[in-house]
Parts: sequence; C-alpha cells; structure tokens
Amino acid sequence: MQGKIIKGIAGFYYVYTTEGIVECKAKGIFRKEQIKPLVGDLVSIELTDKEKLLGNIVDILPRKNQLIRPAAANIDQALVIFAIVKPDPNYNLLDRFLINMEQQKLPCIICFNKKDIASEEEKAELDKQLAESKAALDTKTQELKDMEARLDASLHQPSAQEEETPAGDAEQVADKQEVFFPAYDPEKSPQENARIRKEYMEKCNA
Repeated sequence: MQGKIIKGIAGFYYVYTTEGIVECKAKGIFRKEQIKPLVGDLVSIELTDKEKLLGNIVDILPRKNQLIRPAAANIDQALVIFAIVKPDPNYNLLDRFLINMEQQKLPCIICFNKKDIASEEEKAELDKQLAESKAALDTKTQELKDMEARLDASLHQPSAQEEETPAGDAEQVADKQEVFFPAYDPEKSPQENARIRKEYMEKCNA
C-alpha cells in the first residue's frame, strides 16, 4: 500500500492512503542508513493492524525535492512570510531562503504583512531592500550556474596525463583520479542515494 506522509510527531508518521490515515513507524533500516522520513514523502507501507489503521513504513519513493528547514519533501509551492515592522525584516535571512528555493527549483512567493502599521518611509525602505535582494539573488544564481558549468567541463575534459598514458597503465591512473562527492539524485530513492554516498566514503577511507 502506498500513501503520503502528512504529519510526523516523535517517531510516528501519519500516512494518507485510500484506506484512511494510517499511523506508522519507520523500520529500523532507515535509522541504520541515517534516512529520516519527511512530511510530503511518498511511501510504501505494510499494515500491522487493519482495524486500528496501524502500520510500518517499508520504503520511501524518490523525492523530487526536499528542504532541511522546515524538513519536508516533494514541495509544490513555498510561501515565505516576513513582517515589514515589529520585528524589522531580516533581509540576509530572506536571501538565504530564496537561494535555497532556487537550488531546489521550487516556486516561491514572498509575503510581507503588517503593512497597515508601517510608515511610508518603512515601505520605501522595503522596496529598496527587495530590489537589492533580487540583484544579489540573480548574481549568486549566475555564479552557481557558472560553477556547475566549469565542473561539468572539467569532468568531461581528459587531462594531458590521461592522453599520454599507455593502455596498460590505465587502471593505475584511474586509482589516482580525483573522485567528486556524489550529489543527491532526485531520480533515485533516499536509500539508493545513501548507499552511493556510503560506498564513496568507504572508497575514500580505503
């Protein structure tokens, strides 16, 4: 049976299914692999008590995105709410939120409340800060894209040493090549991503 986690409290996860909302616990394999089910996760469950709607989470399906704070997965829309005054908005924090949303390819709406108690000067300052924040976000986004392009080019461009290496020494050179930490792949399940990263760490420590 499959469903979506709609709430998680103290190790209990409430999964919305066609049979109703099932109270579940995550199997120990997730804790062993350091994988935590998140609200929004699509999961496979097994019922342990059909009448009381109790069960266990046995698998987490691939995530299309995920956030750390708040901890959630498979988000369709983000809404960031700040006050214009009382307290004053933290624009550095807003920049961090927006960059995080951009990295996750997540549509984001910014909402400013308490407009009714803000002065005209405070509203003008908000417009100024928003323009500066947008410019900073565009710059940092472009920097990230440029960095990804350089990394991609370096991974696909053979070095001079590789071009001159005899075929018999290929394995020896391969052992010395730099290995990049594998990025989270949303097409794979959390368990598969954890396994790939674990293998990478074991290779580095060998």
